[in-house]
Amino acid sequence: METEGKVICCRAAVAWEPNKPLVIEQIEVSPPKEGEVRVKILFTGICHTDVFVCSGKDPNVKFPLIAGHEATGIVESVGPGVHGILPGDHVIPAPIPQCRSCEHCYAPESNLCKLFQFGPDCKVPAQTMLDGTTRFKCRGQDVYHFIGTSTFSEYTVVLESCICKINPKAPLDIVVALGCGFTTGYGNPFNVAPVVPGSTVGIWGIGAIGLGVMVGCKERGAKNIIAVDPEPKKLQLAAKFGATEMFSPNDRPNGKSLPEYLREKYDGGLLIAFEAAGSHLAVRQAFESTKKGFGQTVVLGVIDQELKIPPDMLLMGRTIKGAIYGGWKSRDTLPMLVEKYMIGQLPLEEFISHRMENLTQINEGIQRMEKCDGIRTVIPMGTIPSSATANVTGPLANQQQQQAVLSVQQNQNLSTINDNGFGVPKQQENVREIKINLV
Repeated sequence: METEGKVICCRAAVAWEPNKPLVIEQIEVSPPKEGEVRVKILFTGICHTDVFVCSGKDPNVKFPLIAGHEATGIVESVGPGVHGILPGDHVIPAPIPQCRSCEHCYAPESNLCKLFQFGPDCKVPAQTMLDGTTRFKCRGQDVYHFIGTSTFSEYTVVLESCICKINPKAPLDIVVALGCGFTTGYGNPFNVAPVVPGSTVGIWGIGAIGLGVMVGCKERGAKNIIAVDPEPKKLQLAAKFGATEMFSPNDRPNGKSLPEYLREKYDGGLLIAFEAAGSHLAVRQAFESTKKGFGQTVVLGVIDQELKIPPDMLLMGRTIKGAIYGGWKSRDTLPMLVEKYMIGQLPLEEFISHRMENLTQINEGIQRMEKCDGIRTVIPMGTIPSSATANVTGPLANQQQQQAVLSVQQNQNLSTINDNGFGVPKQQENVREIKINLV
């Protein structure tokens, strides 16, 4: 491309200081260096994590920064040493890297690649590229990155290990939903706490992540799916997506606390409770709702403060653990999830509730997120090629679906998979045959 090796001037939504509206600025994006890829972002979503990082609630976050980590785009150029990725490729820049050479990438139990730029155990620069410098400048000063993606910019630079090359026929305005929220939720019933057919599970927090969990639980064969959220609109969504019972966390069914009610009704409690609300109170309520000896509680997102768990209930065999990105290894998994969407197996359209006209409306989208209005807001970035959107119908659509089926079959032949067709090593599918009452 004619821009290869040159600085690109484009628009971005910059957070200059904590808890202030983002400012649409003209920025400069440097060319990619060794092992890096510059991507033209076509669509970006807004996630609660973006809102959190811009709020200033994390004292370790440095400003100014460009947030955003849920997007689709087209490769503009690649740096030295990049293999298998070319200008023009359609990609999802994943917030979770997969270098394929560290202990986490080798191990089926972990997807926390050593290059992941998040968390207290982070061993690489958290808001720059690996060399400690940024690729963004605005008004003559450096602008920091966010989780290695920074998709609130028309162009961004990410590590090769974060680039997930996908089917060029996939509509980028739809599969953008795979960038974070849906994928994070959907993976947990498969990878982190595998749901047993016929079991009873609960989901606290009915946003994009919680609904993604619900889709996964249904696919895994859960019999009872309990949805918990204080917002009535969210509970209506839960019913639409297949929840069998819906509650506010403050409800007292039959005069009992919610955990007491669930333990009494479901023979000791839930087999698995998924917490996607970001609340320490929700984590505790979820934990107290699980079955002794077997119950698992999985924390899926950033929690607002430290947890307090009843030690006597912990002693009774209940477990609690956390997970990032649904346990998926990004570069291995996202292309396959795109193919599952292409053959009609993932309801991604239902996760996109609002579409903004352009980047200038990003603060409106953030306000929607803060008000819990809808599931996901998607923003188009700049000029969008017609081939990048969902507009294929008729015989061509059928042909694309057949090609997607073939692609999934080829992936199954080339990788170690479980019986559900996911590229998850069998040893990660840690499901034991247990003779207990699941309901």
